Amino acid sequence: WVYLWCYTLLCVMHSPMMQSDSSGSSSDEQGGNPLGALAAIFFVLSYHWTWQVVKNVITTTIAGYVGTWWFRPQEANSCCSPGLTDSLYR
Repeated sequence: WVYLWCYTLLCVMHSPMMQSDSSGSSSDEQGGNPLGALAAIFFVLSYHWTWQVVKNVITTTIAGYVGTWWFRPQEANSCCSPGLTDSLYR
């Protein structure tokens, strides 16, 4: 997923729309393009948001599996037991 995100970021930042402003001059002459800065902020926030969601889903799945193992060990007896799959969907 990270590779796809980086590839998309590079494509957006190197697109012709990000390279020039409305008058047609390059962004180096004008000191930067505000649309490019807005896109960069959006990409950083989307990366942070997605990373936090993935991290928290993994954390709650592991916590549910450990809780199942502790209170109902017969349901958490193997790697692909109902304890693990149910913890992912709860």
